[in-house]
Amino acid sequence: DWSSDVCSSDLDIVLGTMANTRKMRNIAGNPKVCVLVETSHESVLTAVMVQGDAEVVSDDAARLALAREAARQRGVEEAQLPQQPRPGSAYVRVRPRRTITWHYA
Repeated sequence: DWSSDVCSSDLDIVLGTMANTRKMRNIAGNPKVCVLVETSHESVLTAVMVQGDAEVVSDDAARLALAREAARQRGVEEAQLPQQPRPGSAYVRVRPRRTITWHYA
């Protein structure tokens, strides 16, 4: 038994990674991406696939702002937030064009 839905979203997905990776080179060459997240519990598979356009965020000020926001969302206190971006880091902002979800039971 399975179900599937297609929906749209105005929310961007932001992923942190290292700047000098094959993933980043691939995105620079072709910004059309797919992000898949799935989970399984007791033989039930649930997933969401987001297809969209990626933008590499490598500017120091923008990287720091994203790192600080991610830390806030993890519950890090304001005084403990990063003061500079992590060396060699980059972020990928994915603007969804299509979102597909499914549930296999």
